[in-house]
Amino acid sequence: MSKIETGNAAKGSEDDVFAAAEWLDGLSNSSAWAVSPDEIAWQCNTWGSGHGGAGFEDVGTFLLVSELFSLPTGRNRDGRDELIVSVPLERFAEVRQLIVRLGDGPSDWPWYGEDDWEHQVAVAAQVLGLSAEVIADNDDLMWALGLSA
Repeated sequence: MSKIETGNAAKGSEDDVFAAAEWLDGLSNSSAWAVSPDEIAWQCNTWGSGHGGAGFEDVGTFLLVSELFSLPTGRNRDGRDELIVSVPLERFAEVRQLIVRLGDGPSDWPWYGEDDWEHQVAVAAQVLGLSAEVIADNDDLMWALGLSA
């Protein structure tokens, strides 16, 4: 698992939208900014990621966070069509905790890259505290976990 540097943004970021945005902005392939006193826009910096034109290594963390926390997504249509996840400040602590625990990208996830599909699902279920059935029965979650065929 890669080490994620949080710098000074970790202190107070759970109730400071600017510090929370700074923390997300410090992740690889990310830009983030406060859009209101209680919401952060977290953008994948890969061109075309807003319409599925990016590789999973580039967008996996964004997809997983948006799916697990039921966060809305959008696209930067005025720029390079990047994927944007709306992160409410009230959910930021959970999002940060997940990213710190799993790592900055899919290659850090303990189930990613395993050969056996059933083992991948079992490991993802254990790590995320979900049942394997819940994961296997949810196509969107399977995609976000990098487990769909």
